[in-house]
This record gives sequence, structure tokens and C-alpha cells, in this order.
Amino acid sequence: MPHISLVILSYNNWGFTLRCLNSLVASIDSGWAQQGIEILLVDNGSDAQTRTALLEYQATWNQPFIDFKSIMLEENLGYPSGVNVGLAHCRGEIIGILNNDLVFPSGWLEPLIDAIEKDKLVGFAAPFLSFAASTQNVEKQFSSFEEMAKFATDFTKVNRGNFVYVEKVIGACLIMRRDVLLTLGGNDFWFGIGNYDDDDWCLRARLAGYKIALVGASFVEHVGHATFQLDTEQFKNSLNVNAMKFELKWDIMEISNHSGSYTRHGVVLHQQFSRARHYIPISAEQFSSSRKPYYPRSSNQRRFLIGADWTSSQSEWRESLSSVLMDHDDIEVCLWAPKSHFDVKQVTNHIQAHVSSLGIHVASRHIIFTVFDSEVPFVDSLRVLRSADEIVKVKNDFVNRYLIYLAQQTEIKIM
Repeated sequence: MPHISLVILSYNNWGFTLRCLNSLVASIDSGWAQQGIEILLVDNGSDAQTRTALLEYQATWNQPFIDFKSIMLEENLGYPSGVNVGLAHCRGEIIGILNNDLVFPSGWLEPLIDAIEKDKLVGFAAPFLSFAASTQNVEKQFSSFEEMAKFATDFTKVNRGNFVYVEKVIGACLIMRRDVLLTLGGNDFWFGIGNYDDDDWCLRARLAGYKIALVGASFVEHVGHATFQLDTEQFKNSLNVNAMKFELKWDIMEISNHSGSYTRHGVVLHQQFSRARHYIPISAEQFSSSRKPYYPRSSNQRRFLIGADWTSSQSEWRESLSSVLMDHDDIEVCLWAPKSHFDVKQVTNHIQAHVSSLGIHVASRHIIFTVFDSEVPFVDSLRVLRSADEIVKVKNDFVNRYLIYLAQQTEIKIM
């Protein structure tokens, strides 16, 4: 049984992933390796060329104390849910989340493990990074591995013993104990492709009473946004959309013009951690196994459920809704848009405008709409899916992809 589990999420960009893996293996001290380490690489629906390269790499793996396992996803589930899939496979007591655009010098891991093992109140420990949208950022670029390694040696020598306790770190590189994962669960899947999922995770950790340590004795090179650079428009959209979700969920006034009540620190001071609200399952087995639908029926009409990233400009929920309405009469269309993450009035207006544009007279065709907008405990997410006869697929929608992924592991029918 491995003592340390390291999860790496990758999507295409095999060159980055290979450099990450090679530097990671080279950086691991033999003492830690002999305790048992597993590297879990989650391939998030990469192209055939990338998958072939990964499988060839795995076939030549020859590390006596380090296990390597690849987990192949058929579709890109987005960063938050992809990480959750990896976490569900972890067997170690020490768990790390690593981006595939990291380059590791020697000695980066030990100080992070020391931080979480010596102080049980430290929930997350993270290194300083060459690029990060947070206090971690040292804003440094390197022309070679040797240059980076020398900088890491000098930087950590000066900052050894320096701990900075912060409200957040980015999810590119962090270490935690298993008990922290069991308390918090994983990432919030409503953040879709990613952005602000790490902010949310850190805030839940702080609510649960954990400290977040930025460790001066650890430095890692981070290219930054390697996957998002494949589609910069998608990155900008998710950044804006998820900022609003984060503000709505936590009633925060920080990023946009949302008139929230708290700063991040104010949330920690005025709210309490609730497992029912804040724990997020990382696998289908951790969701409630109850067969009882979360939303009871009010009629005998056939029920279709659409769960989507409603405010994403790239989601094709309109096309999916059109398909349902064009092909069926005497149905109930259920739209899952929790008010904890969406401005429900705005979403409803968009839906009504789209239905009107189709010229469909829903009353004469006995079509009714129901909005599932209450804040559902995450563990009851499968019960929401079981509230319908069929779950509707939506193209280019990462929230929907994860819901479909969950439904595929159960007996829930997919349209």
C-alpha cells in the first residue's frame, strides 16, 4: 500500500506531461520512495496521439518503489471533476494534486509533507511557484532546468523555516492528508471546466478549521494555464462565469459587481462548516444510495432533466432543449439550476426567451417546465438525477458531462 498518492491531470500537451513526469520521478528522494508512492495520471479525454504516447510511457515504466497508473476518461470532464476522479483512486495517507505543466527540482516534496504532518491544523500545504495568481507567485521564468534548479536551491535556502498562512492557494500543486480529504471531499463540479474551484476548496478548508500553509522551503516551476492556452476564449469565459458562481455561493463581494455580504475572511468568521452543505463526494459510491427521488413528481408526465452550465457562452443547452421540445409532447422538462451557483431569474429569462424564439405553444402540447433551484446537498446529487426519467446530454458543457458521467455509473437513463 503506497504512503503517498500524487494525482496529475492532463489533457493533450504530452510534451508538458512528459517533462512533468520525468522531473517528478527524478525529484523524489529514495527515502520517501521506499515508503511507497503511486502516481495517478488522469487523462482527461485527450486525443489519440496523446493517449498512445501515454500508454507507451506506461509500458516502459521501471521504478521499483513508485507505482504508475493511468486513468483514461472518454471525455474532458473539466479540471474540478477530473481531479475528483483521480482522488477517488488514491490509496495513500498523503495526497498531492499536481498540474501537468509543473517542473520539479529536488527537495520540493519533503517540506510540504513536514508541514502537514507536524501541524494537524494545516489542511493544505503548497510551494512557492514561478507563476501563480496568488501570494505564491515569484514571477520568474527560466531558460533551462539547471537555471530553475539553482534558483530553487537559493530561494528555499533563504526562505527555509518561513511559513505564510494564507486564505487560498491555487490548485496547481498542493499536498494534504487523507483525513482532510475525508472531511472536505473534492472539488465542486458546478465550476465546470475550472477556475475558482480551488478558491472554493480552500474556503471550505478554512471553514473546517484548517490552515493553508505556503511553505518557503519548497519551490516548483509552473508554466501556468498550459491547457487553457489551447482555447483562450474558453479560459476567459470560465473565469468570468465562475467568478459569479463563487460570489453567489459564498455571498462574497470581491470580484465583480455582486453585492455580497462578506470578504473571504468574513466568510470564515461568520459561517460554520457543515458537512451537509460543504462536503463534496469524489466518486459515485460516495453519493447517497437512496433510490428516492429528491424532487417528487407532481404529474405522470415523462420527465426530462437538463443540468448544465447555464451561464457559459459555450454550452449548447439551447440546442439540447430545442431537441427535447421538438420531439416530445406531454412532458415535464426539469431544469437543474441551483440558486447557490446561478442567478435563477436570469437563467429562467434566458430559457423563456429561447422557448419563445422556437415558436412552440407549450400549453397546447402539454409541456410544463420545472426549475430545480434549491440548494441540494452534494451527496444527494444522484437523487436529483433519479428525479427524472431521462437525463439530457448537452454538448460543450462540462457540468453536464460530469452529470452524464455519474449517470453512466448508475441505472439512470440518458437521452
